[in-house]
Amino acid sequence: MEYIVSQLTEVIRFNLLGTHYMMKMWSLAMVLGVVTYLQTAILTGSVPMNSMQRKFKWIFGLVVISPIFEEIVFRMILISALYGVFGEWLPAIIISAIMFGGAHIFYGKTRFIDSTITGLVLGWAFVNFGIFVPILAHATHNTLATIR
Repeated sequence: MEYIVSQLTEVIRFNLLGTHYMMKMWSLAMVLGVVTYLQTAILTGSVPMNSMQRKFKWIFGLVVISPIFEEIVFRMILISALYGVFGEWLPAIIISAIMFGGAHIFYGKTRFIDSTITGLVLGWAFVNFGIFVPILAHATHNTLATIR
């Protein structure tokens, strides 16, 4: 519970401190989003978004809703709960990443591996920078995936 309160404090700090603080977070998120996207492209050879019509139909869900929901569930809630169980961040991040990969396994085995690696990166970002960096990195990743 104490960690969730600290995350809410981070939300308030993020919204009150203005663009200087947001620019640092956005820059890191952009870099992480590009890196995880490149990892996806290398491991899978492509990103599963074929037609322009499909891209426009799902863009809001993929770029806005999905990153917010998945990061709150897999990073903020799950990592925080697992940290409470293990008392250490590393096992919490690893288990959360594997579960994140499992949530994306319907794309195939390669996507499971790719999503697990991405989950590790986003878990590290969450522990070190709070929830907004992983959300922005995830949104950047998904944006690049829909543009491709």
